[in-house]
Amino acid sequence: MAPVQNVVLVFMNVMAYAFNYWVCVYVIGAFDGTGGAVTTHVFGAFFGAACTAVASPKGAHLDPDCCGRYQSDILSLFGSLMIWAYYPSYNSFYAPPEAQQAVAINTYMALLGSSVAGCVPLPGRTVGSVGKREGEKGGRRGKQKEKEGRERKRKQRRE
Repeated sequence: MAPVQNVVLVFMNVMAYAFNYWVCVYVIGAFDGTGGAVTTHVFGAFFGAACTAVASPKGAHLDPDCCGRYQSDILSLFGSLMIWAYYPSYNSFYAPPEAQQAVAINTYMALLGSSVAGCVPLPGRTVGSVGKREGEKGGRRGKQKEKEGRERKRKQRRE
């Protein structure tokens, strides 16, 4: 993206988040007393997914450079373990003492829900395991996908 597009995106992000916070806290009356964690993270997830859907070129998911790598899989696994270990206590720190246990349990339930939802395959895709997959170098059909990706890039450059 161009720098001007990023600046516009930042202003859209701030305005949309302010509107989202106003709706959640003042209109609906949702309690978000732990530093705005719920409104911030839920908004960030949906806004990021929407920006990715809008800004990604067509066919980007077929590019061999966009598939997962062993190192990124291991780092995401490590990050997930750290979130499971530390986030409930971090999230419940600012809650009132009588609500800390409920906040921690709610955080574990949210982590469980997002972990299960992350394992649901999207239409036309499969859930892979760590290691060599179809799109990776050395994986099944990897060289064919690399060749198709190079041809697609050449075709896009010509257009």
